[in-house]
Amino acid sequence: TYFAFYADNGTEIWSRATTTGGGYYWAGAAVVGNFLVYPDDAGTLTSVNISDGTKVNETDLSNNQIRSSATYNADDHLIYVAGKDSNVYAVEIDPATGTFGASKNYTMLKGSTSTPAYNAADHRIYAACGAYNSGYMYCLNATTLNRIWYLNLRHKIQSSPAVADDGTNTPQIFVTDNDATGNIYRIIDNGNSATFQAVTPSSNT
Repeated sequence: TYFAFYADNGTEIWSRATTTGGGYYWAGAAVVGNFLVYPDDAGTLTSVNISDGTKVNETDLSNNQIRSSATYNADDHLIYVAGKDSNVYAVEIDPATGTFGASKNYTMLKGSTSTPAYNAADHRIYAACGAYNSGYMYCLNATTLNRIWYLNLRHKIQSSPAVADDGTNTPQIFVTDNDATGNIYRIIDNGNSATFQAVTPSSNT
């Protein structure tokens, strides 16, 4: 079930049970104008009215679970999600009506439960994926999803990338791994390639 609450006092506004048979696991929503957009475990992307939760549109993306949150690119009116089927999806959305258009995807080497991050400054998205001892960070063109570069971080990445960009054309991306190391990764986007540093926190932090 998806819920909407008033932020100031926590009062419930509406709730909406799934209509696809898939639940919501890490499936955070993106706000697009007057609409709320979120994926589910049935591989479906749903758009509802933000005021009352009534369904506006659905589109089936995958036969596998989508356990990332949705990210909205307001410049190109695209929704991004990443799936356990190893795909990053970009789905067109009309912000005036909440309806979906065409979609495209890029296939990574591993399944993902990490939410793609959009960087408007350089028109790129960053997506992470991985299994134990094998995790990757991808940099993709925000519109075409063409790959610009990727890195093997060698550890399972489930966290969502956080992007810092001061306009100097060298964005920094930060993720953590879900292996026993608990590493923090600082990735430098150098344009057509990237480098990274891994820091293992001390046991008392």
